[in-house]
Amino acid sequence: MTTAAPSTATGPGRAHSARVALFRNEARLLLREPAILIWASIVPLTANVAMAILPAARRPQEALNGLSVWQTYLPVLIIFSLSMLAIQTMPAIVAGYREAGILRRLQTTPVRPAALLSALLALVVAVGLVMAMLLVLVPLVWGNRIPGNPITFALAVLLTLVCFVAVGACVTAVAPSSRFAMGLATVVTIVIWFSAGLWVPRAVMPDWMATICDVFPGGAASTLFYEAMAGAWPSAQPLLVLAVWTATSVALAVKLFRWG
Repeated sequence: MTTAAPSTATGPGRAHSARVALFRNEARLLLREPAILIWASIVPLTANVAMAILPAARRPQEALNGLSVWQTYLPVLIIFSLSMLAIQTMPAIVAGYREAGILRRLQTTPVRPAALLSALLALVVAVGLVMAMLLVLVPLVWGNRIPGNPITFALAVLLTLVCFVAVGACVTAVAPSSRFAMGLATVVTIVIWFSAGLWVPRAVMPDWMATICDVFPGGAASTLFYEAMAGAWPSAQPLLVLAVWTATSVALAVKLFRWG
């Protein structure tokens, strides 16, 4: 499943060649998984376009704090896409490698298991950033405006993706099999989606529910996105929540991760 580095490469050059080969291989394998592509990219992009072309979905609504339906669900769709990639796809792939003994076998080769994981992480981050850009830029064709503060919006995308990758790494660390990884990841993503406002928009949540959701990554991420769309700079609370979840997840992943 891996491509060896050229024999003329030595030291850092060989390691770099191996990582590039692994990245290409993981990208090729990802393209062969239609379910992943459908749920992480096609579904959110299609829903985004469907709302973008409907005039009623572009009109501000008082019940949604002056946001349109499209603006309300844009952060949710971004969070949905990023979480599918980082929390559902990545753990299932790595757990499958562990279950098949691939990670353990790689420990006996010059291509260390860490190189495979770094290639997969790079792929998840790259695809996640592309999906976020598409979800923001494609609706511009139908006259939907760019978020009020692009810097805050970009920061929200980056911090959300980093946090979700960390949470996904934590799920990966404790999952002995791909089936277990998928089950645990599904529970985690459902909590994230709810707190982000997938089923109950954040604007209409009762105060007590919004307060609870704010302590989860989905709620904190959606708060950052809505602040960006309002033209504001990020507030401290969502930044702190995402930072705590990221740091805690990374610490647990490092402590609990096993190769075989």
